[in-house]
Amino acid sequence: MADDDILKGLERQTRVDPQLALFESVDKSWEAHWWDMPAFIMGDARPSYQITMNFMTHTDLMAFADRIGARVSERTKSLWYPEQGLEAPRGWAYVDEK
Repeated sequence: MADDDILKGLERQTRVDPQLALFESVDKSWEAHWWDMPAFIMGDARPSYQITMNFMTHTDLMAFADRIGARVSERTKSLWYPEQGLEAPRGWAYVDEK
C-alpha cells in the first residue's frame, strides 16, 4: 500500500451542510455600501472591580440605594457605580468625513 493511500484513509470525513447553501443566494449588494467603512473596535467594557453585597431586609437595601443615589427594585441584580447612562441610538448618525 502506498503512503498516499494510507494518508487518504486517515483523512477526517466531513459532512456537507445543506443549510449553508441558503447563504449563497442572499443578495450581497450591501457590501458595496460598506466597502472602505471605518472599523469598529469595542474595547474592554468589563468592570475593573466587582463585589457581592447582601442585605438582611428590603429596608436595608433601600437605605443603601438612597445613600449611593441608585434606583433599585426587587428585580435589580446588579448596579454600576457611578450609574452608567444609556445612549439612545436615535441620536446616532454616520457622517462622511471626506
